[in-house]
Amino acid sequence: MYKVRNHIKVFVSSTVYDFESQLDMVYSTLDGYGYDVMMLHDRATRQ
Repeated sequence: MYKVRNHIKVFVSSTVYDFESQLDMVYSTLDGYGYDVMMLHDRATRQ
């Protein structure tokens, strides 16, 4: 099924360490709603 993207960009930044699984859930949730999510995670920008 084709996902409709709304092309709203959201940047997630976190200074909290050892919460990668929660950051992955935030990314997945926002991505699932159609947002273009950018986040610094493991020293790489994920898009």
